[in-house]
Formats: sequence, structure tokens, C-alpha cells
Amino acid sequence: MVLQSLLQMGEYDKVTNYFEQLCSMPMLSVKKILTGNEILDTVLAVKQNILEQENIAVSYNGSPLNISFMEPVDICTLFSNLVDNAIEACKKCKNNRYLQIHTSKNEHLLLIVLKNTRKETTKIEGIIPKTTKAKKSPCLLPGYLSYFYNLS
Repeated sequence: MVLQSLLQMGEYDKVTNYFEQLCSMPMLSVKKILTGNEILDTVLAVKQNILEQENIAVSYNGSPLNISFMEPVDICTLFSNLVDNAIEACKKCKNNRYLQIHTSKNEHLLLIVLKNTRKETTKIEGIIPKTTKAKKSPCLLPGYLSYFYNLS
């Protein structure tokens, strides 16, 4: 929002200065998880700071990931949501907190798997996992997230 406002006002020097300050922040200066996508690496670097604060071990397994077919906002939204949900589940556990991220892609399919510690078992209603959140989402399928892209 800040960058957008500065750009709309033509304050390009301020945009450059603001961006340089953001990039020098400790949580963004060291990228420990390298996925092959700069945007995803940055999202995971920010989340890794939170994971470390919450004493959650994280590991990434995957070949260099070309997800250039996705819009940057979709990458941020999807992976931030996935990791935030994993952090929320891990925080309910006292010991052995972990998050494992595995990605793979073939010609027509992108597979994203997150495994994390959790306290309760997953309840299923039909084919949809039931949310454990106290505040229910107003959407029709709470806890269900779909992104469709044509990989051809």
C-alpha cells in the first residue's frame, strides 16, 4: 500500500529508499529456503522468522520451482495462507513442532505438500476438511482453497 501510494504520487526516490530499507531488514536479508522463485523465497523468509520465534523447525524439499505462471499476489496469498495455517496448528503443540514443505512440478501438475505437527485429528465433512477455527469463514467451503492454472 505504501509503495503503491508513493508510485501514484510520483515519489520514485522515496519508493527506492523505502524498498532499500525493506530489503535491509534482518528478516528479509537472509533467505534460508531457496525454492527457485524469488517471490516465494521472500514469503518463506518472512515466515521463517515467525517459525523461529515459535520454535517450529522448518525444512524444504523440492527441485527448483518454476511457478512463473502464477501471479505474484497469488504466490503470496497461497503460500502465506498455507504457512500461517501450519503455524497456527503447530502453536497448539508443546513439543516437536515442525513444518515440512515439499514441492514438485511436472508438465501439467504442481504439487505443494505441507506437513506439520498438530494436536487434533482432522475431521472430514463429506470430502471437505472441517475447520477447527472458532470464527467460521463466511465462504461456502471453509478451509478449502483452490487455485487453478493452465500449465500447458
